[in-house]
Amino acid sequence: MRPNTQPSSPAARVPPLSASELLELDAALSSRARRLRVHIREDLQRRHSASADAMTEQVRRLEDESSVDADVSLAGLEREIEELRDIAAARLRVMTGRFGVCTDCGQAVGHARLSAYPTAKRCIECQRAHEKMHSA
Repeated sequence: MRPNTQPSSPAARVPPLSASELLELDAALSSRARRLRVHIREDLQRRHSASADAMTEQVRRLEDESSVDADVSLAGLEREIEELRDIAAARLRVMTGRFGVCTDCGQAVGHARLSAYPTAKRCIECQRAHEKMHSA
């Protein structure tokens, strides 16, 4: 779907968010952001608690399997930071009145989709088109 186009069928249209739904989703975003910040802070503190020399020695002794675990741990931290960025963008959309509005077609994203994925910025139809276009 191209930006600023309407969904192809009336059935694809969903009602806009009510004020109570918006408050509920904003609270969920805020809560998730707090949990992520705490987890990221704790993870970074654990990483920095060891001295540079001790960390260098640990790296020398790591077996391949352990280094894969370290890579996975770092990837997890990166995913959490990216999720925190997505939450900040969603909360900005809340403040500007654009939360729950598809960034591609301008139609409502829908409460059910936002309840499952509160940082969604596209309606399901536009998201499918986006994924199809970017999967090649």
